[in-house]
Amino acid sequence: MKKSFIINAAAFGMVAIMFCGCGKGSAEYCNSGMELIESNDYKGAIEEFEAQIEKNSDNRDAYRGLGIAYYHLGDLEEAAECFKTAIDKSGKKYDDIHLDSMKYYADCLVSIGKYEDAVNVYTTLIDKCDNDERAAFYYFRGLAYIALRDENNATLDFEESLKLDDTKYQTFCNMYQAFYDAGYIDRGESYLKRVLNSKDADNLLIGKTYYMLGDYKSAEPYLKEAIDDDKKEAAYYLAMTYEAQEDYVAAEELYQSYLSKNSSDASAYNQYGAFLINRGKYDTALVYIETGIELGDKDVIKNLLFNQAVCYEYLGDFDEALKLFNEYLDKYPDDRAAKKEVVFLSSR
Repeated sequence: MKKSFIINAAAFGMVAIMFCGCGKGSAEYCNSGMELIESNDYKGAIEEFEAQIEKNSDNRDAYRGLGIAYYHLGDLEEAAECFKTAIDKSGKKYDDIHLDSMKYYADCLVSIGKYEDAVNVYTTLIDKCDNDERAAFYYFRGLAYIALRDENNATLDFEESLKLDDTKYQTFCNMYQAFYDAGYIDRGESYLKRVLNSKDADNLLIGKTYYMLGDYKSAEPYLKEAIDDDKKEAAYYLAMTYEAQEDYVAAEELYQSYLSKNSSDASAYNQYGAFLINRGKYDTALVYIETGIELGDKDVIKNLLFNQAVCYEYLGDFDEALKLFNEYLDKYPDDRAAKKEVVFLSSR
């Protein structure tokens, strides 16, 4: 059975910006529940919010808080229902509670595959929110259109997002990755190529862009110049460039050099750990991956946990690997690769 492991899937991922504060004028209803959420006691928060709802069934803020608690527990269906109730009880009063509930609700709808409903919610958010937030909502609605295989509307939304905020290189990377993953290769690459023509692109950005486009020979000289320019991230991308070209000795030297100077970069620990898995150095890979896990970076932790389980599997500790994959699925129940691993390991 061919094993799969995550190398750097989070590097160009999208993270929605959510808001967890209490709405104005409702602190007496939600403070204690929100404090429990902030301390990661989500089950305790659920009890608190349910008690508040029992006292006042029209308490929109309690429904919103209840949704946030379920959201963090990964029960997105239940979270969506709570946010929908908060929205319905808000009527046409588009205040902090209403809009915040809509932001969470849209994110839940995307996660559970209700993309048309998500498009409708993002449309309202675009209409009702301040201009500085619209760029993000155009982008998120564009992602929903991609999921609906509506390339044209997705492109229109991405362009609207860029009109409002075109200063972030990561935005172009995210748009590229979204189209690329959906099979719209040419459309995706067009977003990265725009970076190459930007007068603001430096050696690091150009090198990173060529790396993402798979043009490793072109990436290499720019990344080397970026290292000379004292751009610390350049060594990381040059290591990946060497790895892609199968120059494993040079890649390993750069990974180690980069991590010696950037010991808090969880993504680099994951990437180097995956590199070591590829090289068959499972014990060493596990050390780096578990070091990355200890950093607690929420944007990379999923990949790290998956790769940790893979290490134990390759090391022949099938019981530990099975335990870790089951724990992983408790957090990420829709991961098909992990489900396949559990089926495989259960038969060992």
